[in-house]
Amino acid sequence: MRGDGLPSRGLGNRVLAFRGFGPMPADCIDSTCACLGSYHLSSCCPSSGLEVGVQETRGPEVHQGKSCSGRGCRDGKATARALGLVMVMVVMWAAAPGQSWAQSFGRGFGPPMPSPAESEEFDQPDPLTSTVMQWWQRLARGGRDPSEQRARQIFAQADQLFLQKRYGEALRQYRSAAAWWPDSPLEEDALLMIAECYFFQDDYRSAYEAYDRLLQKYEHTRHLDRVMQRLFSIAQYWLQLHRSNPRPVLLPSFDRRRPMFDTEGHALKALEQIWLKDPTGPLADAAVFLVANTHFAARRWKQADQYYTQLRQDYPNSRYLLWAYVLGLQAKLQTYQGPGYDDTPLKEAEKLAQILLTQFRGELGEQWSRVAQTQARIQNLKAQRDYEMAEYYARGGYYKAARYYYHQVLRRFPQTRYAQLAQRRLEQYSGRPDEPPQRFEWLARLFPEDKSGPQPLVPSPGAAGSGGTVARSPARRTPK
Repeated sequence: MRGDGLPSRGLGNRVLAFRGFGPMPADCIDSTCACLGSYHLSSCCPSSGLEVGVQETRGPEVHQGKSCSGRGCRDGKATARALGLVMVMVVMWAAAPGQSWAQSFGRGFGPPMPSPAESEEFDQPDPLTSTVMQWWQRLARGGRDPSEQRARQIFAQADQLFLQKRYGEALRQYRSAAAWWPDSPLEEDALLMIAECYFFQDDYRSAYEAYDRLLQKYEHTRHLDRVMQRLFSIAQYWLQLHRSNPRPVLLPSFDRRRPMFDTEGHALKALEQIWLKDPTGPLADAAVFLVANTHFAARRWKQADQYYTQLRQDYPNSRYLLWAYVLGLQAKLQTYQGPGYDDTPLKEAEKLAQILLTQFRGELGEQWSRVAQTQARIQNLKAQRDYEMAEYYARGGYYKAARYYYHQVLRRFPQTRYAQLAQRRLEQYSGRPDEPPQRFEWLARLFPEDKSGPQPLVPSPGAAGSGGTVARSPARRTPK
C-alpha cells in the first residue's frame, strides 16, 4: 500500500482478463451517485484500487560557486535547447487535436488544408501512407510474402507469453503476427492484444492509443464490448488521477499511466468515444453521465447541462435518468445569470421541476422536499424579474407601465416576498401620472412625432389596367 492509501499497482494488475471479461464492479458506476443527495459528487470507483502516480524529481545540480564554461556544460546547454525545441513542437502538436504533425507544425506557414467538404478525395486512403505501411509490414516479415500459417504460429506463441504475464515479449510477437497476415481477422485480434499488453503493463497512454487504432481500422470490431470497457476503466482512472493530482494542461507528464498533456481532457475524449462508437452499448449512458458529472463537479454548468440533457433525450430508459433530471435542474439554474438576462434557463428549469414532482414523485424519496424548494426558488426568481421590470419603468416616471407589472407580480406570484413589495409600491405610486411630464414642450412642437405609421400600398389611379401600385405618403402635421 502507498502512503496515500492507494495500492501500488494500477488497473492492469487489478482486472487481469484474457479473451473475455466479467461484469464491471457495480460501485465503479454507482459510486458516482453516492453523495448526490446533497448535490456533491463522490470520487469515482473508490474500490477499484486505482493508483495515483506521484513522481519525485531531482533539481539541477549546483556548482560550488563556479561558473560553468566547460565542454560538458556546453553540451548540456545544447541538449537543453534541443529538448526545448522538441517540447515546443510537442505542445504545438498537442494544441491541435485531430491534425497531423505537418498540419500542426505548418499552421500559418502555407496555404490552409482543405476541409472535408472541399476535398472530393477526403474519404480515399492516402496512397503514400498505404505504400509506407505495406513496405513496413514487408520489412517486418523479412521481405517475404504474407503467410497465414506463419502468422497463426507466432500468434499462438504470443498467447503463451501473455498467459505467463510476459507482456513485453508478447507485445512484440503480436506485432509480428499482425505483420505476417495484414487485413485479416487475425490482425484484428493482434491489434486488440497489443492494446491489452499495454493495458496490463500499466501503460495506459499507449493502451488508449492502441485501442483507438483498432477502432479506426476495424470500426465494427467484434471486440467492441471489451474495448469499450477498457476505455471506460482508463477514463475513470484518469479522472480520479486528475482529481487527486491535478496538473496544468500544458505541463507535460512523463508518467506512462497518464497522457502527456491534459489528463482530464483525454479522459473525457475516451468517454465520448464510448457513446459515439457504441451508442447502444451497455456503457454508453454511463459514459454520458460520467462526463456530465465531471463538468458538474468542476462547476462548468453549461457543459454539465448539455450532457444531462443529452442523457435525458438519448437514453430515456437509463438507470441514471432520475439523477439526470435532479442534477440537470441544478445545472440549469446555475446557468441563469439574473433578471437582466434571458429567462430561458428559468423556464426550462421549471419544466424539469414539474416533471420530477409528477413523474418521479415515488422515486425521489428525501429529494422531494429539496426539489419542491427549488421549484419555489424558481417562482421567486420569476417574480423578481417582473418586479425589476416594474422598478425600471417607475424610475423613468412611466407609472402606468410600472403599475401593470406590479399587478402582474401580485396576480402570478402572491406567495413570494416580491408580492408584498409590489403592494407597497402600488400604494406609493397610486396618485402618480401615467407618463412623465414633457420637459421640452417647445422642442417637441418643432419636431412633431408622427404616430400614423407606415401606410399600405394602394392602387395607382393612372395604372388601373396595368395593376401598378404606389405607396401613399402619410400626412404631415404642421406645427401650430
